[in-house]
Amino acid sequence: MAKKLRKYRLQDLPRLTREQVRATNALLCHLPQTPFEQGFKARLRGLLEQLVHADIDVWFDGTLALAQGELKRVLAEPTCVAVVGLPPRTDKALLEVDLTIAQMAIDKILGGGAEEVDGQRPLSEIEDGVFSFILLKVLQLCAADLEETQLGLRLEAMHGTLASLKERYPTSDPCVCLSFKLFFNQKVGFARIYLPLALMSETLTEVPPSPGPAQQRALARMLERIDLVRLITAPMVVEVGRIALPVADIEALDTEDIILVEDSELRLEAGEPPTLTGRAQCHVGDGAHGVLTGTIVVGERGRYEVQVEAISPAGTPRPRGHLFLGALGEGEGEAEMATENARALSAPGIVDEAQRSLRARRAAAARALTGAASPLLHGGVDDDRDAEHSDSQEEQGDDEGGEDSSAEAAGLLDDVSVALVVELGRVSVSAADVVQLRPGHVIELSRKPGDAVDLVVDGKRIGKGELVEVDGELGVRILSLSK
Repeated sequence: MAKKLRKYRLQDLPRLTREQVRATNALLCHLPQTPFEQGFKARLRGLLEQLVHADIDVWFDGTLALAQGELKRVLAEPTCVAVVGLPPRTDKALLEVDLTIAQMAIDKILGGGAEEVDGQRPLSEIEDGVFSFILLKVLQLCAADLEETQLGLRLEAMHGTLASLKERYPTSDPCVCLSFKLFFNQKVGFARIYLPLALMSETLTEVPPSPGPAQQRALARMLERIDLVRLITAPMVVEVGRIALPVADIEALDTEDIILVEDSELRLEAGEPPTLTGRAQCHVGDGAHGVLTGTIVVGERGRYEVQVEAISPAGTPRPRGHLFLGALGEGEGEAEMATENARALSAPGIVDEAQRSLRARRAAAARALTGAASPLLHGGVDDDRDAEHSDSQEEQGDDEGGEDSSAEAAGLLDDVSVALVVELGRVSVSAADVVQLRPGHVIELSRKPGDAVDLVVDGKRIGKGELVEVDGELGVRILSLSK
């Protein structure tokens, strides 16, 4: 008898909002950058063991995103909760400590053996005072490490019941919980820090830290895990230059056109063939987090080499340059007009090399030129309702007359810029190679003086070019294009 099959449905899954996911990810991304990394745990254990005369340890246990109203469900009753102010901000954090652990620590400070405890009763007024003393010492230790964040720590109140906590703290607000395992001799309990969602949304980001102690801590943590990605490879690209061009002008490129690269430190030295010399920029992957600068030389094997001089955190190199359509064969008046056109083309514009964005824009350009109007993608369809809305927009556009709309949309292509990159060469480097790079390293390329260079858009080669000199400046003549 054949078994009946039915679709399996997951049940009781945690429901998270996108804001909760973003804030939690930002917090976890930020943890390696916090001052609580190098040696902090040892200092915390030393302080607590000196105060309570017991073996203390703390392990990070994970995070939990709490939606509006869920905090009351998580807090124990009775409880041991401290309200901590974060001046100069008005936000407040909560620190919850396992009630049994708190009572054991208080008993040890008062000279007891930490044996007679009752986790079903809140702390007395005297016990609140003793435990507040312990917390003040811990906050003082944390404040010293938090100095670079410009946030203070202030113990504002202790609460033993949810009823008293509600009077001083908005327990219904969404937050993110950092959970820790707390070891007191043989007893295992917990400690939890509750941070308001608004605090993290406004102060924490998922972007890498700026140069400073936080960046050094993040890099140290990254190097600890380098073995996990040691063999992953990425292209290292050596650029002659780049120019921002509207999509329509990329499509209009033809052989014998000349691209003039401005503000380049590279020059062609006379010879047969001419030799490229000067300083160039290299980047790994998309180069979003830094560039290498080095001098171009010809090595013993007759190939170009880059002698690395500096590694600088920076964004993607800004596109610069002019496009001369057949300028070398024009008369004086036509060449002057080509120069003016080139200046107009090189006006500052937004360069977006992300594949998804560029594919969407190219598709929009093609539709506009062919008369098939369609809305641009906005980063993905979130649900079926968005998909239906997009479909209805397409149908509405078709009904209202595609030709007129497409003619108007075609003019918007001048606002869509992409980067045309002139590549001298690229090599494949592993993650281990990247972290070992230092000024003085030599990177050997496969090209020799006189070889053609690559023309690249969106990481894809669209043609080849020849390095030329135009009135003392570096240019590239287009030799071939693949359209």
